[in-house]
Amino acid sequence: MAVAALSLLLVAGSGAYWLYNHSPLSILGGTTSTYPQTTLFIPKSAPAMASLLVNPERVDNLLRVLVAPENRRQIHREWQNLEQNLLFKTGWEYQRDIAPWLGDETTIAVTTADIDRDASNGQMPGYLLATTTKNNATVQDFLQSLLRRGKSPAWSEHTYKGVRLFAQPSLAAESEVSTHPTEQMAVATVANRFVLLANHPQVIRDAVDSAQVSNLSLASDRNYQQTLAQLAPQKVGVAFGNLPQLTAWLGNEAALRSSADPYEKLGLALELKPAGMIWEIAATGPLKTASQQLPLLSEPVTALQYLPANSNLAIGSRDLRALWQQLQPLLQSDSTLAETMRSVVGDLQRRWGVDLEEEIFRWYEGDYALGVANSHRQNQQDWVFVAQADRQQADTIAEHLNAIAKANGYTLGKVTLQEQPVYAWTQFAVAQNPIDGTDPSRTFPVLSAREAGVYTYVDGYQILASSLEAMNAALQAPGNSTLASPEFQASIAPFRTPNQGYAYINWQTIRPNLEKQFPAIRWLENAASPVSQHLRSLTASSYGIQNGVFKGRIFLRLTAAQ
Repeated sequence: MAVAALSLLLVAGSGAYWLYNHSPLSILGGTTSTYPQTTLFIPKSAPAMASLLVNPERVDNLLRVLVAPENRRQIHREWQNLEQNLLFKTGWEYQRDIAPWLGDETTIAVTTADIDRDASNGQMPGYLLATTTKNNATVQDFLQSLLRRGKSPAWSEHTYKGVRLFAQPSLAAESEVSTHPTEQMAVATVANRFVLLANHPQVIRDAVDSAQVSNLSLASDRNYQQTLAQLAPQKVGVAFGNLPQLTAWLGNEAALRSSADPYEKLGLALELKPAGMIWEIAATGPLKTASQQLPLLSEPVTALQYLPANSNLAIGSRDLRALWQQLQPLLQSDSTLAETMRSVVGDLQRRWGVDLEEEIFRWYEGDYALGVANSHRQNQQDWVFVAQADRQQADTIAEHLNAIAKANGYTLGKVTLQEQPVYAWTQFAVAQNPIDGTDPSRTFPVLSAREAGVYTYVDGYQILASSLEAMNAALQAPGNSTLASPEFQASIAPFRTPNQGYAYINWQTIRPNLEKQFPAIRWLENAASPVSQHLRSLTASSYGIQNGVFKGRIFLRLTAAQ
């Protein structure tokens, strides 16, 4: 009887294992692939690459399982549109030409910022799509169909170092490649196991060279291996970036000559969860000493209790001064990101007439929180900054900021809000209002005031805000705060502790304002579709530097997820 029971358990266990591995839900546990096989064809100097380690059809099936039944057709349609959009300008149909032979691994890479590495004739990046195959016969059918379709310009077949290469139009001579490269689709098969697609035959030739010379490929790069080894094993995708080369590809050649960047290699691992997507982050490079480490926190900072629950943006951490010091190597680099950050900091300092480092950041070593929310004033947003400080420290900071405000022409006033004394920096002006609507020349003077900011001190926290409306919301927030919000709590649930705090963005509420201020956001949304269409919130946290590697996590919470 015991033998029979054991046999029954083994059969049931084997059946359950088979069902799970063939279920769409199985990819929630990630794959067994440590490194993508297709990186064999990526040069180690490539600016960036990203790999999906499961067949796209399995992702489509998973999404349809996770969403409500009434949304399944829409999700399937959006996923099919994404698959087809990736074949833009090729004339191919994904379901007819690609799906029959596509395997369980797909890698897309920017292999070089300029194919011929000659800036005098313009810049043309090299793009490579490398995939594994599941059916070599259907691959051959696809390749032969390229020759049979007879569309102009026609495809031609060539051989490069034993590899079948198809190009459209005819394959350019080697001398022509360095003269003036132009878009020229190319496809190749390697060892009946891989298919390569590129925007130029030279990209495929470089890919073949990388595979045949072991020390040329990204797969053999020690930095790449060490960075990806730091990422979680439960992944369905990975991405890797050589940050100086990536920045140069984005338009800043000086980044290649910069030695001030704190990070040089960036690795990411993609995990799929019922609530959304998680990107694990590992960054390596000439990192600074542990003295620059931010404090690790076992729970969100209590300063978040003063941010209203409807905040579009919420940041909560500890030791603002240490954060600023940690950002210095990045701010001093030549990267595009550093230029953007310096521009933002400069604009803020000119607008407020303050030196942020000397007059704000250096004062706060305790908990702090920053929130941004929509204002009732048209097309404006309010901000609230909360920082832990004792009374003497808060008074010293207030006196310092009062002196700066006075020097910039503002007057200090005191009001009572929520039974709390609040101080406001205001600037008065005289406006002329019409006496009646019949004669515009008849006016009377009216005194108007413009708020530059307000501040108060409550229970060990100094609170600064952009307006009385924002301050009123902050003082009322402890009963309905970001910290207590179910939306915020759900957004930080996937993060382990201790960590260095959270940065939270409610995408659905902040999106309209961002699209008005930065029109390029719409282009990014289209590029990231369908994820961007269902993005509910974005949350990030970091775990500090561990064994010379900076680690962090980003969680994309999606609306269609249950």
